Amino acid sequence: MWKNITIQDIKNRMKYLKAFNYAGTKYRILDQIFQYFPKDIKILVEPFVGSGSVFLNTDAEYYIINDSRLEIYAFWYSIFHNIETLKNTVDKFNCKFKENKQKYFQLRDLHNKNLKTKNLNDIAATFYILTNTCINGHCRWNNKDEFNQAWGNRNCTNNILELKPIFEKLQGKIKIFNKDYTFLFRKILDRYKNKLNDFFFYCDPPYFIQPGAHKWSDTNEKNLYFHLNKINNIGSKFCLSNIISTNNVKEENNIIKTELKQYNVIDIAINYNSGTKNKIRNSGNKTREILVKNF
Repeated sequence: MWKNITIQDIKNRMKYLKAFNYAGTKYRILDQIFQYFPKDIKILVEPFVGSGSVFLNTDAEYYIINDSRLEIYAFWYSIFHNIETLKNTVDKFNCKFKENKQKYFQLRDLHNKNLKTKNLNDIAATFYILTNTCINGHCRWNNKDEFNQAWGNRNCTNNILELKPIFEKLQGKIKIFNKDYTFLFRKILDRYKNKLNDFFFYCDPPYFIQPGAHKWSDTNEKNLYFHLNKINNIGSKFCLSNIISTNNVKEENNIIKTELKQYNVIDIAINYNSGTKNKIRNSGNKTREILVKNF
């Protein structure tokens, strides 16, 4: 029955496409972000692809996606190289986790062991299940980079093949990396330095002032802005998602204020989080999300 599903069938059921739950996904604010994107995009580059909600819903001639976290890379690699095998592997590991808390923790342990073996298909399958069965789909890792989010008291529905028409359409139009974001910038700058006006970069890094920012330091923050300034000077367009302030931290992100002050800054109404209730920015919410663009 999966062979008869079309892209239009999927779009009839949901306005935007998404592959899995992920903390910080831009899925619920895509309407706001997309109105500031270039109208014609030849090559879309996402150095921090995450759940992929941006590239999945952006029309471009070619896509370059990257994520330094192995689970994310394994998922996208498995999707584009053998989605049928991934679907079957998810079925193999899946069970009624809502009825069995211990099974969830056993799968979590297996997933962390798989990270050491680097079996990409198994990593992708267990990660997909964990994102659908942990608390609120909020991924969390410890200092050893082990997945350690708690049981969410829910089951996982295997919907991977529903996106098969999308991935078939993108075959031959996408390149996937598992590198540090600086590698991706350097590679593009070195290889395509005379064609950089064809590239549009969308960056959604870990938020520097957000608690639990996955080891994202002030050095990482400054290096990212160094590269954005560099591609701006060469002629590429970019958009950056970030936050200036948050309820959980007293200090503001002064680095972005200093390093990117010459660009256009748009305030974004917050309409997403990893919890059970959405948060809309208002006078009682000090979180200020922004989109920075250089065009």
